[in-house]
Amino acid sequence: MKLAAAPGARSLRTRIAAATAAVTLLGAVVLTGVVWLVLDRVVAADARSALADRTATVSAGLVVDGSDVTLDTSAARDATVWVFAPDGTAVEGPSGGELDEEAAEVARDPGAEPAEWHDWLLQAEDVSGTDDVLVVALPIGGYESTKHLAALLTALVGVVVVAAVTVLTAWSTRRALGPVTGMARDAAAWSAADLDRRFGLGPPHDEITELGSVLDGLLDRAAQAIRAEQRLTAELAHEIRTPLTVIRAEAELAAMDAAARGTSTERLDAIMASVDTLTGVVTTLLAVSRGERVVDASTPVDDVVGAAVAVAAPPEHVAVTVDPAPGVFVAVPLEVASQAVAPVVANALRYARSRVRVAARVAGDVVEVVVEDDGPGVDPELADEIFEPGRRGPDSPGAGLGLPLARRVARLAGGDVRLDAHDPARFVVSLPVRRTIHSGYTSRV
Repeated sequence: MKLAAAPGARSLRTRIAAATAAVTLLGAVVLTGVVWLVLDRVVAADARSALADRTATVSAGLVVDGSDVTLDTSAARDATVWVFAPDGTAVEGPSGGELDEEAAEVARDPGAEPAEWHDWLLQAEDVSGTDDVLVVALPIGGYESTKHLAALLTALVGVVVVAAVTVLTAWSTRRALGPVTGMARDAAAWSAADLDRRFGLGPPHDEITELGSVLDGLLDRAAQAIRAEQRLTAELAHEIRTPLTVIRAEAELAAMDAAARGTSTERLDAIMASVDTLTGVVTTLLAVSRGERVVDASTPVDDVVGAAVAVAAPPEHVAVTVDPAPGVFVAVPLEVASQAVAPVVANALRYARSRVRVAARVAGDVVEVVVEDDGPGVDPELADEIFEPGRRGPDSPGAGLGLPLARRVARLAGGDVRLDAHDPARFVVSLPVRRTIHSGYTSRV
């Protein structure tokens, strides 16, 4: 049996890794944003401080002679400096460029906050003792480059951290949940007859091994209940088989006596046929109770279907159509296979209005016997319950034991019984196909 996830479903490991990656990524984005804001403020403060220093240095180096102002450019270092007359004319400093025009604009409002223009920061202040205005421009491209580089490095570190944390989480969860995956795989491979199989993770020392220990305890209790049921079934079957043997022997003697007198033995023959059928049921029940699985059997599926239909005894108002499948064999004895199919056919006959169709087909490693009727169908809410012993549909005349027994017998043989469609009802009995290998190719027996 292979474990299959539901469409769109993701494993717990994947969900944990994805959640960790999402949370870590969100943290990295927030951290990068915070770093960017902090860097922006720090760089801006450093640039303003450097501009203030340059302005103070240049202002201290100005030589004022009446209305004349002489500029000492050596004090400016990397800054660019202007002196503007009250009418906006540049008395000192460069002129003619876009930066000069921006400096003239800044000179109109001395003492204001520094103005940023492209990669320059400009500050204007009055020249002491005159009406002139000093403007100092400091290039801040280096500050901005530092800020962007630091932000980029922070983002790269965040990406590396997210990737490392995600990989570490995936590895850790895989190691931690590895035993659970193994438990699920082992449990899926166990059959109903594997009553002694256990997970066996040893003494509990963490949550996973504690779970394994609890499940082993549940399996112990379930195995005890199943063995008790098997013993009861075996005892009942054994007790029934003895009187059946006596009944058949008496019926044979009566038939021989009737034949000697020249009277009809038809009723006695019917009694012996019914006894043989009941004996086959008892034999199957014994096999089920003992968990026996017969291998190397070879039975034509047409014989299985024929025996099942005969046992079900179709009523006169229902027509049974059987699609033959010549050359198809099942690897199950006739008495076991027919007991897996007969209850399903009997269920279809019980609810059919006028017809029941039985067909067999090969599907991979199994032969599927499809039983379909034209009755009222099966309530989808009861699809799982109808395979539980004693569960019956509304107005059902049966005891609710046929379909559960059919499924149990089929699973014992390595197959299954399932409800394939609700309206009209269509059941599928799967049994292992019998194949023979001949010189490089595989064929049915």
